[in-house]
This record gives sequence, C-alpha cells and structure tokens, in this order.
Amino acid sequence: MPTNFISQKNRFNSMTMKLPLLALISGLLLTTSSINLVQAQPNLYQQALDKTKTENFDSAIQDFTQASEWFYDNKDYANAYKSSFLADYLNHQEIRRNAFLQGENPFLPSWYKMGRCLGDDCPYGVLWANPSPLGGRFGGVLILEKYLRLVYREENSGIPISAIFDVQIVPALAPGEIIMSDCLNLSQSQEMNSPIVALVQPRGDEDKEYFKNIRKAWKINLNTPTFEAVSPNNLENIACPNPCPNGC
Repeated sequence: MPTNFISQKNRFNSMTMKLPLLALISGLLLTTSSINLVQAQPNLYQQALDKTKTENFDSAIQDFTQASEWFYDNKDYANAYKSSFLADYLNHQEIRRNAFLQGENPFLPSWYKMGRCLGDDCPYGVLWANPSPLGGRFGGVLILEKYLRLVYREENSGIPISAIFDVQIVPALAPGEIIMSDCLNLSQSQEMNSPIVALVQPRGDEDKEYFKNIRKAWKINLNTPTFEAVSPNNLENIACPNPCPNGC
C-alpha cells in the first residue's frame, strides 16, 4: 500500500478520534440562543466557508478547528459543534478524493444520512450528516454545497469537489422523525416552489399522499444560496410526498 495512502488513513483515524468530542458537545445543555447563526466569531467561521470556494481546504479546516475551540471556550456549544464537524467533514472529503484517485472505492461514513442535487443541471447539493449519539442535543447538520468541478480517475469516472455555502444545525430527532429533502409549499404553485428540507413525523400519515406533521422546515434559496427557516406559522402549508402511499 502506498505510503501516502497510509498517511491519509492515519489522518482519518485521527479524525475519528474527535467524534467523542462531538458527542460531548452534542450532549451538553443548550440555550435557545446558542443555535442562532454564528455571531461571536463570524470572521473566522465565514473565512473558512469562503476558503472552500477557492478549494483552500487545508486552511479552511484549520479555521473551522480554531473557531470550534473558541466557541467551546465561550460556551457556544452549538456553533462549536457545527464548526468542529465541518473541519472533520472537509478532512474526510479530502481523504475520499485521494483514495479515489489511487484506485480505491471511497466509502460513505455512517454519519452520512441523505443527499440530493438541486437546481437545473444539478449545480447545488444538500446533504444531512448526523454524527450525534442517540439522546444528544443535536440531530446533525444540513450542508448546502455548490459543485465546483469533478476530479477524474479515468474517463466517465469522477468525484466532485464542492464549496460549502451554508450550514444549518438540526435539532435532535424525536422517535420516528426523519429528514426529507423533497418537500414543498402547498400554498404556492410548482413554478414558485423552492426546495424545502423538513423535519417530519410520518406516523399517522402512512396511507396519505403527503406527510404533513412537520416540526421544522428550511427553504433553500438557490439565489443566495442559503437556508431560510420557515416560520412556525407557515408550517401548516409544508408537505412532503409520501413515497409509498397505501403501502409499497
């Protein structure tokens, strides 16, 4: 096995050692204000996001790591959790790309839960990653990415390089709840609908066309591009298609 790939595996092992820290952070008691957008350390966090747009991933990892430590020291555990995971996420993406180029078949980690492309010709993607332990204070993060280019190993075989544009913390899921990314606003026409990701409880609606028991939802504005929280007063208009109405 090539020496450089062994080094990359060591980096992955080092990364996985950080998961207990994420578990610790996610299990801490939070105040509602700590889940707000990054405020206390915006420059370093935003700087890291911007660096992903120029593929300066190593420097972005360092910035996210420093931001996480600062947030943790200042008891802003939600933003510490988010920043720490983004550092690990970028590290893992780099390892996957390098393994792919060396002929390996990169794996999807257990914390990768869902992903889909967005927009005409698929310029953006949204994914849900959840490294949190059961019973933690978080249900992972939603990441909004823009695909920059493909790295090819051979013809018709490539792996994407993406920039991170926005990140949203998901609250801990209740029993039976799921995240769905193909939801819509029933009060708007299909042409006016933006992509919507929602925290859904399917129980009780298994035989219906739509799941409508929505606890939280975020509209994805591809013009910005950002996540925009749907007002609690408007959740009654949000619905997610049931893939198996009346059973599969």
